[in-house]
Amino acid sequence: MKLGGKPFFISAVGLDMAGNHLLEQWISTGFPIEGILQTQDITTAVVCCVLDPNGEVAAGVAIIESIKSLTAEWIQQFRYEISSAPEAMVDANLNNRALEASLAARDNIPLWFEPVSVAKSKNIASIVKYVTYVSPNEDELFPMADALSPGKLYGLTERYKSEKNCLPESLIKMLKPTVILLLEKGIKIFHDARQIEGTSRLFALHLPGLPASVKKLTGAGDCLVGATLTSICEGLNIIQAISVGIAAAKATVEADFNVPLRFDLIGVSDDARSVYSAAKVVYDGPV
Repeated sequence: MKLGGKPFFISAVGLDMAGNHLLEQWISTGFPIEGILQTQDITTAVVCCVLDPNGEVAAGVAIIESIKSLTAEWIQQFRYEISSAPEAMVDANLNNRALEASLAARDNIPLWFEPVSVAKSKNIASIVKYVTYVSPNEDELFPMADALSPGKLYGLTERYKSEKNCLPESLIKMLKPTVILLLEKGIKIFHDARQIEGTSRLFALHLPGLPASVKKLTGAGDCLVGATLTSICEGLNIIQAISVGIAAAKATVEADFNVPLRFDLIGVSDDARSVYSAAKVVYDGPV
């Protein structure tokens, strides 16, 4: 929203200090709050993380019981908002019924699935046929694919690492959506959507990371996804949008907060152009 987006959130918070603070912040943006459930019997989700010297999360404890309040019935109340959105995003915290409910009113709307963690990434299995984009890191990628085709990934991790980091064909077939793989030094996009004479083709593109004066790494992935979604909603294609996402992630790791208080829009635009111009095709051929 700090980059111009107008999101409609479907979420849940408690009538407690954390929930009130979050809701007040959201109200201050001027965006609708109808999709945010707040009741006395909900405890607002809390996450506490310990960072290592490099700014990576070393350990964490989370209380996310509030996610159980996001029932299929609650989500289905917002069928119109979902069906009229230019893009929808769900994360793997939702249970299967809630995930499916979030798709109930979809009308060919692009759907982005955020894996959240290694364990939760497997929740894609119940909705994979609806998913347009999925954004795992390397740790989430193989467990997620294994959930779609159990027992068929033996030896693929080593093959992935040895073959110029290009995804094995069998893994691409399991993950039909566009795979946006978050790497330490940039992003790789794997897209299996072009049909040429009945043959499926794989297009893989590497978008480099940007040099940054890193203060911490928390929030970078969330800001990358948020900025990418905002850019898609504004009409950019996926490559342009991810370039903006990488630029936003750079601004995030250089800021004191998990999400910068404000973005330098000119700086983000310049950085996005740098990323886009440095994009490199790493594979374009049959699967």
